[in-house]
Amino acid sequence: MAGPSAALVALTRSAPSSRTRSNPAAGTVSCAARVPVLDAGLMPPYWWECCDCRAKFDFQRIAGVRGMPDFVWDHLVPAGWDQSVLVRPCPTCRKVCLRVGYQFPRRNNVGLLLIHAVGLGPIDDYVPMMWETQPDDSDDTFFDFKYVRGRSVWGLNKPAVFSRINLRVLFGMFAEKTGQPFP
Repeated sequence: MAGPSAALVALTRSAPSSRTRSNPAAGTVSCAARVPVLDAGLMPPYWWECCDCRAKFDFQRIAGVRGMPDFVWDHLVPAGWDQSVLVRPCPTCRKVCLRVGYQFPRRNNVGLLLIHAVGLGPIDDYVPMMWETQPDDSDDTFFDFKYVRGRSVWGLNKPAVFSRINLRVLFGMFAEKTGQPFP
């Protein structure tokens, strides 16, 4: 499969919503492993968040791996991008809707839940990906293009680059893995 080209695929750039869900645990870390809200200049952390009761849990505690790059390499890639890997039962309410959460760095950070993820490769130690995410203040979904190179978090905060052919393959894979047509 061909590697990335010079065409840059940018992240969704819609205006931030004025509706923001309050987070009473913001800025604190409790023994229940709630995740603090970080300053806009820091690399956004990843955590698990229930889409029903909104409880948040430490990423490593739920996934059993150190961080998101390890999750990609140890769970998503070996599972062939099986979407069931992205949802877990919530330890608080027991509903199966615990998803990976992270902050999208904007002027005012936006909390996102990872709904679907597909990727190409691996191409050596490089895995470019497309994530369908849902903001915590909207029912709409956004697409976030990311990559991992080895076990580094670097590419998770940078946009991935795709050729037209690779985008077609990625969009086809999204339709196949999620059962949803892509434009």
